[in-house]
Amino acid sequence: MPDTLQYSNGFDLDKINKALIGRVGWLQSTITGAPVMNAMNLKSLSGRFFNDGSFHALVNINNLKAVQENPQISDSDFNALLQRMQQAAILRSLNGVLNEPEYLEQSLLYNRATRNDQPVNNTGMFVGYEIKVANTFDVSVQINSATFLFDTDCLFTLYLFKDGVKTPVWTGDINLQANENTVVDLSNCVLSYITAGTKGNRYYLGYFQNDLGDARAIQEQTWDWNKTCTFSAMPVSAAQLKDDNGGLVTDFDRNQRYESLLPFGFNLEVSAFRDHTQQVVKKAFLFDELVGLTMAYMCIEQILYNTRSNDKQRILSDNAAQFAAQLDLNGVMALPDTPQTTGLKQRITRELERVKKSFYPKPKALTVSQFNVSNPTGYSSRN
Repeated sequence: MPDTLQYSNGFDLDKINKALIGRVGWLQSTITGAPVMNAMNLKSLSGRFFNDGSFHALVNINNLKAVQENPQISDSDFNALLQRMQQAAILRSLNGVLNEPEYLEQSLLYNRATRNDQPVNNTGMFVGYEIKVANTFDVSVQINSATFLFDTDCLFTLYLFKDGVKTPVWTGDINLQANENTVVDLSNCVLSYITAGTKGNRYYLGYFQNDLGDARAIQEQTWDWNKTCTFSAMPVSAAQLKDDNGGLVTDFDRNQRYESLLPFGFNLEVSAFRDHTQQVVKKAFLFDELVGLTMAYMCIEQILYNTRSNDKQRILSDNAAQFAAQLDLNGVMALPDTPQTTGLKQRITRELERVKKSFYPKPKALTVSQFNVSNPTGYSSRN
């Protein structure tokens, strides 16, 4: 499977991490004995750094090392810790921005009538579904599961193809029992307008009849096909292709496809959700300030709530320092004739609102003219 899918909360973590990790980095400390940063932590695509003072003065690698549970932590382990913290800051930021309802619809492709089911004779075809997804970058379709019904125990491979890509973009092993509905989880099978290195809305999910041996799919009599809004699916069949020597290949004739309303032994449960992966990748720069502020908040939390005890930790965690850090985190209402302290929470909240507007813009106001019954067109007439 060429694409690595790690969906969580409606976005692909692998693609998100590739886009956001390394946009903000760490400056190497010049203090003798300070941990030596590796290339990943020094990387800063935006030219900004967590410990350059722009997010909070307490955020520096020496303070962080002083409050770690392991007093003998190695530079390698400390670098790994900073990378995990950056991932955590990114996830906190994303979950703070992308927190609107994302689920769009869920449906079985058809409802079975439970009578007059017929076995399908194998004729060497590729059979399954042609699935069309919405022509948009912010909606993905997930195949949650497939329910198979065959007349013989069998083991075969289910393939997902995409137009413009010769090799399968996903495969799954299917192990079935004879004459019994078998539900197979396919939740790692996600379809979107832009995957597998190409843009397009047409997929083909199915199997090759030549892989079945003597087993035959049982064609269920369908009661009705359910209507969907963000995708469509139609049963199709096509001839399996051969190489120059006449051997079968894992591909089919995409120019000669036969459509019908007769399924080939399996029904799909499909859902659709709002997928912001591509928007985040394209707008990665919008998260620089938010990720930096979130990292600062996490660092101060570690300083305040660590269990380590040493001279530097005691200085960082004494009463006065803790009081100041708490104000930095939470802010304080100004006393008369004194400036107001804005805490990191307020700064993060403002930044969350700013970034969120790019993903959930408010609809523009429309001016509707009063409807005139005697003149519904709104045009004036002159004699």
